[in-house]
Amino acid sequence: MALSDYESMMFNSKGQPCSAILTKEGTMVSTRKTWLYVHNKAMWDAQEKKDYIDNIIASINAGGSLQLAGVRIVSAPTDNRGMMFLVTWTEIEDLGKDRIKKYIPHFAGGICSCAYRFRIPKHLKNRLKNGDDFFCLGGREYIDKKTKRKRSRHCFVIGNTEYYVDRDPVIYTGITPKMFRNFIKWASKELKYSDEGRVWIEKIRNKAHRYNQGDKFILNHFGYQVQATKPGEAKASIISSLWK
Repeated sequence: MALSDYESMMFNSKGQPCSAILTKEGTMVSTRKTWLYVHNKAMWDAQEKKDYIDNIIASINAGGSLQLAGVRIVSAPTDNRGMMFLVTWTEIEDLGKDRIKKYIPHFAGGICSCAYRFRIPKHLKNRLKNGDDFFCLGGREYIDKKTKRKRSRHCFVIGNTEYYVDRDPVIYTGITPKMFRNFIKWASKELKYSDEGRVWIEKIRNKAHRYNQGDKFILNHFGYQVQATKPGEAKASIISSLWK
């Protein structure tokens, strides 16, 4: 299941972990794989030609930004081919007749990324210092010269050369502590001129929790909530566990 290859970490405007961000006037922001989706039923219903489903009216990839229906979204790339993002909006509180209206800023955000990464063997790392591109072709069978039996090795391609390793180079890491630290650093820079924004960042510093998107989809279908854990404590998804 494709969603099981991706993770999310999100915080609402109160600084609490969540699985979707509710903003203003029925607008919601969700993650799917390494994309952000903006939902608004009223705006979706008003469209004569609908390009999306599930009340989705817009999508954003890493590095993209959007300002729509009073909601502003900015994003940036992060590790594991993912994205980190901030969602901001303002609500107006009416203080009564002849009183100045109060503008209340709100902040939310998080990370979505691939759940797996390549574990590059030490003897190949030096070969990557020249900036060569690399990719992994997965397992390839060969005949062991000593045992005469079939074995499987994993093939890395660096530049134009193939290298074979016995150890599976793909590991499940999920959203890591380093990725969360990078998010805090980036968000702090984006919100450096906002006192309320800095308060929000302090609220989330010790509340980082990640979850597998595929696990959330499966458990929600059966009426259960996904169990989120701290960065660095990720385990294999439900689907991948069933395949073992």
